[in-house]
Amino acid sequence: MSNIDAAELSDIDVKMVGVEDQPEMRILFDVVVEAEIEVSETTRHYDESDLVTQWFDIRCTGDLDKKLADFEILNVATYNQKSKHNRPLSDSLVPILYKDQVEEAATAFLRKNYPKALKTPMALDVSELAREMGMTIKQRSIISDFSVFGQICFEACDIEVFDEETGETVTEHFGAKTILVDPKAYYLRNLGAVNNTIVHECVHWDRHRKAFKLE
Repeated sequence: MSNIDAAELSDIDVKMVGVEDQPEMRILFDVVVEAEIEVSETTRHYDESDLVTQWFDIRCTGDLDKKLADFEILNVATYNQKSKHNRPLSDSLVPILYKDQVEEAATAFLRKNYPKALKTPMALDVSELAREMGMTIKQRSIISDFSVFGQICFEACDIEVFDEETGETVTEHFGAKTILVDPKAYYLRNLGAVNNTIVHECVHWDRHRKAFKLE
């Protein structure tokens, strides 16, 4: 065709989705689609139509706390394989972290949640870290065989814990941002194990809330 008079989208197929982490609960994501477009040309002598395909990159954004109700398309462009995300997330919205990025990620975590540790060398006070992040630490026996040291509540929920006095499992309600630590860890393991458990759960909250929200 020398001159296209009309073009109409006849079909579209999603090929892949790439997600980039954003502040708080926002995400930036690229939806790569293959579009089938019917083009036509009309002259005095004939009508001619044809089907062509083109890949497009549709850049979108939204807030998971709003269940993507604020979904917005930022840009539509011809797909370019060279486009990359600076802070990629997996399909499950878990941050993708490579070995050479661990130190950078740890520094970013401290800068956000415990900045004074970057100014003066010091031992990390895990209780203070938890408070700075708005977390509440509670001691509970999580499971009878002590196979789970800690647990975090991403949202207010009912959790089964082990009652040492009765030897039975009971259900207890905990608020969001609650960290449960098994008190047996203090004397069956050591204080270092307890501290590692608390920091572990703090990092869960900082980096894995989006994955939980997706589920």
